Amino acid sequence: MTRVLRKALSSPGRSLASVFVVFVLAPAGVLAGIGAVLHPGLRAAHWVVASAFLFTSIAMAIETWASSRRAHATTSPSTPPSLSVVVAAYLPNEQEIIVETLRHVLRSLRVHSSRLQIVLAYNTPSALDIEQILNMIGDTAAQIVPLKVEGSRSKAENVLAALPHLTGEMTVLLDADHHPAPDAPARAWRWLEQGYDIVQGRCIVRNPTGNTLTRMVALEFEQMYGVSHQGRSMLVDTAIFGGTNGWWRTSVLKQIGMDPRMLTEDIESAVRSILAGYSLVHDRSVISTELATETGRAWWNQRLRWAQGWLQVTMRHQADMLRTPHLSRLQRLYWWYMLTWGALFPLFAMGAFSVLIADIAVGHSLGILTDPYLVLSTLATIAVQLQISYIAWRVASPQARRVGRRWLVIYTLLTPFYVTAKNAISLTALLREIAAMDEWVVTTRTTRQLEPAPA
Repeated sequence: MTRVLRKALSSPGRSLASVFVVFVLAPAGVLAGIGAVLHPGLRAAHWVVASAFLFTSIAMAIETWASSRRAHATTSPSTPPSLSVVVAAYLPNEQEIIVETLRHVLRSLRVHSSRLQIVLAYNTPSALDIEQILNMIGDTAAQIVPLKVEGSRSKAENVLAALPHLTGEMTVLLDADHHPAPDAPARAWRWLEQGYDIVQGRCIVRNPTGNTLTRMVALEFEQMYGVSHQGRSMLVDTAIFGGTNGWWRTSVLKQIGMDPRMLTEDIESAVRSILAGYSLVHDRSVISTELATETGRAWWNQRLRWAQGWLQVTMRHQADMLRTPHLSRLQRLYWWYMLTWGALFPLFAMGAFSVLIADIAVGHSLGILTDPYLVLSTLATIAVQLQISYIAWRVASPQARRVGRRWLVIYTLLTPFYVTAKNAISLTALLREIAAMDEWVVTTRTTRQLEPAPA
């Protein structure tokens, strides 16, 4: 059975076909059978799916409202006493951008030059010419420490190798394409001064006009980091660590570390931090720019790893997160919503197609357009997406505004299809987890992305 499932998931096309069969057609057949015998059973299925959409819409509306509240610490930014920057890189894939990233970090954070340490923790399966350049940079720039991690196969292992070398009181973890803003350290440090241990900043796409996909991702990130995560953090006083542009109290990072067995070692480390009693916050004024994926295959691989990683974290830690004394009831609800509901909702979302197919198959008219409850859930779903798009554009970064309002409208109209694609990926991740397929697929960089971007 496992061998058959792995073959069915061997490519994006086969994966989508498998998701359609397992999570749409098969349930539709069952529901059609129920509906043919018991009409109210199919109506109940419609109401269950509608309730899932309505609950999610209400939660999103609340977090969107909350995102318009105070979005930064109450005190003025202050300079951290010392700062370590860990740049994790897989050089065969990122050798063309890594020098530009190091230059940007050194230039952008030059105000901290006397207290700045940059550790480039990288792995490569074979020797590369770029390594000689990196060693030369390390020899000439005292702040930069090139660290080749022999035998590493993941970002987590690179970060773990860097931990003993860190000297700063605060440490930021960056992916190889990230360019932090000059004021990011001061903005993050003010939270640590107030007692927080981890600050997740805002990730902004700096190549938004590359193609249709980069435009979609750029606007998605504006909603994700500028509205959703910000609103949740302001509402319940907790947050996630998304793997990059995360600012840690160094002592906490050294204690928590990273688990190389996890596909999303970042989320897993955030959860373990909370279970250990540490606190997290999201601040959209702590900015770093990154490169969006420019091909469908790269986007698929990236999102599939994220989805399966979240699922792994949910299965490993959800029970503990519901029991921990370090969270309030509202915060436990937040983490249940982020983990368990995040894993369940794609099932309900695909279930919408199943009930519609079943309805057509049995030839029943369930009054989808006249049933007040079904109409309410549909209107709520549409309204909240319009709300999010409006607020996201109000707080949009200059980079995102480059795509233009026309693309904001296009993105809003295409959101149902885009979200459906992400839900399909989440269900593919579920099947992969069942089939014990957890290999790491590197997010590739295109030639256009490898061209140095302006700071």
